[in-house]
Amino acid sequence: MTPIFYKSEKRRLEETERVVRWQLTDHPSAGSYHFYFTENSFTKGKDTLYFFSERDTPGTMNVFRMDVSTGEMQRVTDVRAPHRLTACTKSPDGEKLLYWLDDELMLMDVATRAQTALLRAPKGFTPGRVSLNCTGEWVGAQLNEEVGLRNGINYAGFEERMYRIKRCLYYLIPAAGGKARLILRDTAEGGHLQFSPVNPSLMMFCHEGPWNVVQQRIFLMDARTGEHWPCFRQSARDSVGHEFFTRDGEIFFDNRGPGHDGTITSDRSQACATQPAPEGFVPYVGRANERGEVTAEYPMPFYCNHYHSSTDMSLLVGDDVDDLVLIDLRQSPPKLEKLCAHHTSWHGQQTHCHPTFSWDDKRILYTSDVTGHTELYLIELK
Repeated sequence: MTPIFYKSEKRRLEETERVVRWQLTDHPSAGSYHFYFTENSFTKGKDTLYFFSERDTPGTMNVFRMDVSTGEMQRVTDVRAPHRLTACTKSPDGEKLLYWLDDELMLMDVATRAQTALLRAPKGFTPGRVSLNCTGEWVGAQLNEEVGLRNGINYAGFEERMYRIKRCLYYLIPAAGGKARLILRDTAEGGHLQFSPVNPSLMMFCHEGPWNVVQQRIFLMDARTGEHWPCFRQSARDSVGHEFFTRDGEIFFDNRGPGHDGTITSDRSQACATQPAPEGFVPYVGRANERGEVTAEYPMPFYCNHYHSSTDMSLLVGDDVDDLVLIDLRQSPPKLEKLCAHHTSWHGQQTHCHPTFSWDDKRILYTSDVTGHTELYLIELK
């Protein structure tokens, strides 16, 4: 593939005593959005980030790399209709991309654009989340059974998929290529597959569905054996989700309590649950260790849809209904500070802000469709 470069669309939006805010992309007909919040679009040790866009390939997403300081962009993949690129992640240094190309799992060397085919989805199963372990030696892949139902706008199909899907496969594959090993056959819809950033054999996954209905959301797994165990054993009062690994290898989770399904829709309501949370339950976020034992809890009496943590877990960035907020966990109770308004529509997954800290904690990346189409925005913290 001959490299394709694009001029900067970056422009400064505002500066306050606390932040400088930039719009990084501005395309009249093709949206852009960053990697899922369990991944990190920022490149570790470099002033670049990766994102998705349909520019030049309408209806088909490709991966792009941006020089954050200049805003100049380069297309990294070259996928054309009718083919589809899905579930993409990368190594922290940005040297490897891992993604599904239709039903085939591919690992790309970004410098050479060479691709290695690792796995073809078995018949009757749909490609799902993938992850690269911290040494770069192993790849994990998750595939749910095909039930003829996709997640749609405003979480259409979210609850029904949970009931329909009864099989999920987990594979461990050498990154250099070789025999893929089936390590787990699960009996529930799976999601959020991710390797620990510090333990090369530890994986995490979740059972998907409305949080208030799923009996046990988070599981940890030894990728070598498939042995798995619950992380934060839930009770009937718990509604848990949006788990991710912190930089030191612990597990972050969000517990909103009874009556919360973990969703937000374009009418600012939940998609599935309608009953209010009972009095006396204060939502909180927490941390758990590799054994699944809770090591810390932080009361969170205000509502955010997603959280991401700084390196030392002293700060969280969250997206509430209309604003991005910074939450200082060193305060008791945690202190909330508004950073900016995002005004996204919440009309679908690509419009979710999913704010993410850079590796040095000095920047925050998020997505919004306030302009009518999804674009990337950057906050520089002072």
